[in-house]
Amino acid sequence: MAGSTPSGLNSDDILGYNPSESIGGRPKKDGIFTCPTKLVTGGGNGAIVYTSISSNSTHISFWNTRSNNGVLWSNEKNKMDVTKNHYFSFWLNVPATTEGGGGLAFVMQNDSKGTNALSTLNGNLISPMETLGVWAADQNSPHMANAIQNSWALEFDNYPNTTGTIDNAFDKDSSLDNSQLGIGKLHIASNYPADATSYVPLNNRAYTLIHRSPIYRTIGFDSGWHHVSILYNPNDDKTANVTYKFNDKNIDGTPNVNTGVDSVTNPIEEDKTVQLDLSKFNLGTNKKLTWGFVGAGKTTPSATQVIYEQLSSLADVSQDAKIFDTTQNNRELTSNYKEINAGDALKMQYTLKYNGGQENFENVKTTIGLPENVTLNHGASIKFANGNTEAISDTEIDKANNTRVLNHTISATSNAMNMTNNQATITLTGTTPSTVADNTEVPASHAHFVSDTYIGDAMATDFIIRNPKIKTLNLSADMTPTEISAVTSTNLTGSLSYADGSAFESEGAFLNITVDDKDLSQMAITTDDNSKRIDFSIPFYGSADAGNDLSSQQILGVGTHKITIYANDHYNNKSEVKTFKIKVNPQSLKLDLGNRVFSFADIQSYYYGDVPRKNDWHVNVIVQGTPWSLMASATPLHNSNNETFDGELVYKDNQGKVADLSSQTLISNSKIENSENGTIDITHDWSKSTGILLHSNGNFISGGKYTGKINWTLNNSV
Repeated sequence: MAGSTPSGLNSDDILGYNPSESIGGRPKKDGIFTCPTKLVTGGGNGAIVYTSISSNSTHISFWNTRSNNGVLWSNEKNKMDVTKNHYFSFWLNVPATTEGGGGLAFVMQNDSKGTNALSTLNGNLISPMETLGVWAADQNSPHMANAIQNSWALEFDNYPNTTGTIDNAFDKDSSLDNSQLGIGKLHIASNYPADATSYVPLNNRAYTLIHRSPIYRTIGFDSGWHHVSILYNPNDDKTANVTYKFNDKNIDGTPNVNTGVDSVTNPIEEDKTVQLDLSKFNLGTNKKLTWGFVGAGKTTPSATQVIYEQLSSLADVSQDAKIFDTTQNNRELTSNYKEINAGDALKMQYTLKYNGGQENFENVKTTIGLPENVTLNHGASIKFANGNTEAISDTEIDKANNTRVLNHTISATSNAMNMTNNQATITLTGTTPSTVADNTEVPASHAHFVSDTYIGDAMATDFIIRNPKIKTLNLSADMTPTEISAVTSTNLTGSLSYADGSAFESEGAFLNITVDDKDLSQMAITTDDNSKRIDFSIPFYGSADAGNDLSSQQILGVGTHKITIYANDHYNNKSEVKTFKIKVNPQSLKLDLGNRVFSFADIQSYYYGDVPRKNDWHVNVIVQGTPWSLMASATPLHNSNNETFDGELVYKDNQGKVADLSSQTLISNSKIENSENGTIDITHDWSKSTGILLHSNGNFISGGKYTGKINWTLNNSV
């Protein structure tokens, strides 16, 4: 990605500004980083921050003298809280090689030295170049003692340390692809600098470094600028995921979508994700880490440079860009449905959201590339969360229509964004030509936002302009049943066809459904075997109890509902609207046992056989719209002397099958009765010899009255 220089945060944001008595007019400002003057080795810090006159960009160089380290650590205000998400974004320019080893590392650390943390040789000497000022030097004693402690590092290493000798063996690691190492190559990988498991000892007292999740990229002899994104996302209080991306942006801020083989002229984006073990930081109750950059090398001074772009703790801002077809009911253009008709009116909407941070997001220079084949209308504006509206002048619109780029700076005074004014929405409207070459492809368009505290980009989707094809779209639809319960469902079924009998295109069509005048998400439907007709069936449920994992927009709720449906195809040909009324009754399930007294006929001692029931038993299930089942079990019978009846209650069905009621036994259910609604008399088909009976075993039975208990269980399932 060689070429021009990208934009980045200015020196005041990076290092802060502390005016002297002789300089006035600029208030004191805290920056992101601390840049120690002296290192623990006694030498000067090789890191410098300067503004390039040619590009007006602030550069960070990580060694301004040979054989030196450059260190830049976050200050106290900008430490990262490991319990929160963080995003780091910067541009990196590295030389083709650094003599004797070297490169740059992004580091998160909890070293007791704080912003003086640096890998050294036995405590006070510059560590060999292969350590980058981060990893443990071979000759340390003990080995881990002088690496950056309690840390994780992501290295950008452009020199292959592969001789296998002391101070030149780190890249002899078996996890690296040696064919990807060499002059003009860069390898990116991570590990824990002060953890013994990050190293493998050789038999000559040298060590190799285990490179986790490496990325290999070609940078050539004129590296140019390469974009790096690092995303930190905690999983819990024990682990976090870190995703690092390389070459994910072009210089102009657009996404890098190159494909093929990575090369100097065809840089390819790649990303890797590693899981961090947070215990390696030994944080205790403290949850904040110092983070920053450490560089090392023997090449020309100022060879490796960084342009810093985004830091979530300074200003956490998100942005997006959307296009809506206002002619087609304000439909958002997406990758799944990007076709519009020639002559359609469009709305382009760019949203900036301030999510938090230490600084305002203000004085925002917006540069919006207009979609091709769209002419802007006058009357564009920016609306803010605080209620303010900022106009985009007609002269800015006219100029944009000529240059295809809209430039506007958001007011720094009245509309600075912060947590009380946390959103700005830029709305532009325009029209497309009335006729175009059919299937005119409009590429994605880029928006770029630059302020003193944040730089970001957004892409509006590509789309296709087609000349309309006017057809009559027929919709056949029905909805049955029209009355359901809270635990049942109904189906909206139907089909689509063209009146002229022509076939649907491969994109199919869309169903637009409302429930009680609220729009459901548009549903795409496609043809099956018959390309001239599209069938559909959409279930609607009485309540969430009607099934598992139900779509919330298809749950109706108790009451009467109006459901409408119409269809449209990709040319926005629309069908007629069909309307249905659906009534959802509340679910009801109740067991009516009358006076709850049940008795059997009198018998004499030594009676053997089934004792019939005395009088009619009152056992009714009252149900509304739900499946059900009735179970029963019974306790033994005892008389007043606590003597047990020699027998038991049983259930005998109409086929003569007998079940002992000593445990729960099925008596009936909605399938047996073929009913889920109404009052159901469970005993209606019991005869004197079926249903619940008392069986006597024929032995001596003391006289008297025997009593027990029947336990009834009514479930709302079969």
